[in-house]
This record gives sequence, C-alpha cells and structure tokens, in this order.
Amino acid sequence: MPPAQRRFRVMIVEDEALIAMTVAQYVTSYGYEVVGPFGKVSQALSSLQEQPVDAAVLDVQLDREIVFPVAVELTEEYRLLSSPLNLRPFPSNSRERTASRSLFGKRS
Repeated sequence: MPPAQRRFRVMIVEDEALIAMTVAQYVTSYGYEVVGPFGKVSQALSSLQEQPVDAAVLDVQLDREIVFPVAVELTEEYRLLSSPLNLRPFPSNSRERTASRSLFGKRS
C-alpha cells in the first residue's frame, strides 16, 4: 500500500481570533491543512521546529510583538517566498475576495 500523501500545510500567525478563524476557513475550504493559528511569535517558532509548512499567512503586529522572527525562519529554513497578505483595512465585503485572490489566485 503506498504511503499517504501529506496535504499542503499553511501556517497562520494572527492574534485576532475572528481574523484567524476566517483565514483558517479559507485555507481548509481549498483542502489545505491549517497549522495554528498562533497568536504569539514563540508559539509559531516552536511549531516550525516540530512540523514543516508549505506556506504562511502572517499578521505583522501581534499584540506587542512583531512577527519578523517567524518570517526570517520561514525564508531561511523553508525558502518560502511570497507576497504579503494584509486583511486590513479592506472593507468586509472585499476582504474575502482579496484574501482568496492573495492566497489562491483568481478564485473568489
């Protein structure tokens, strides 16, 4: 029997629960696996030591922390290169469309 294929894994680092849940819904709706969400830099960094990821959605400002150590780890260790995704300050009616386009291409 062939080994099971690992699903594409997307890390979410976001400290606002509603935004994290919304992004997680998009990710899972495309059949991808969510890693997180994490609200602290230390949580995200610990997770990266334990499980690989294929992509990430990062909130730059996490409460009183800046997410740059996670971004550095992703680019240095995982060689992930992508354009940033900012769910704010888009109005709610365009947030979903923008997030979908940014994460997955033209589909909305």
